[in-house]
Amino acid sequence: MKTGPLPILLSVLWALNPTAALAEASETLPESRVTIVVEETERNPFGQRLAAKPLVIEQAETEEARLRALLSTMRVAGVSTGEGTAKALIGPVVAVVGRPLPALVAGQRESLRVLSVTEEKIELGFVEKDGTAETRTMSLPVKVQAEVRFKLPGQVQVPEPSKESNLEGVLNSVSSPNSAATPPTQP
Repeated sequence: MKTGPLPILLSVLWALNPTAALAEASETLPESRVTIVVEETERNPFGQRLAAKPLVIEQAETEEARLRALLSTMRVAGVSTGEGTAKALIGPVVAVVGRPLPALVAGQRESLRVLSVTEEKIELGFVEKDGTAETRTMSLPVKVQAEVRFKLPGQVQVPEPSKESNLEGVLNSVSSPNSAATPPTQP
């Protein structure tokens, strides 16, 4: 019988847990281990890693997102109410309450319906498979006030009005801020 620390250790482990003792005994001695050779053609998980490729994140744009972006850039030109219905002009499209909008993009599969038109906003809904359009909605603000989009260089000061101006064939004298106003004379 062999004497040394290994047999004593194995006998102690065998007494505590026989399965663990067998596992320890099979992996303890170098001559009992099996060597595995990985060839160059096989995948070696411990070999050198290839240089990491940069991640390319692709933006998936849905048709709904494209329609929302397109509609938000279109200008609302006016709102008309009358005869129990309301209409609005969104770009070149006439939007009537309760009716679907015509296709805005070539090959459009999403259908849009006009839910409401007020003086403040236009509410549109994406039609679902069951025919409802109240779940996915979008609002377009109505801004029909005049606004300056471009300021051209040039005249900075407001020109003074002329002494006399012609308003629809009637001569009217306009006083400048420096001259005293003269009351009109009666015959």
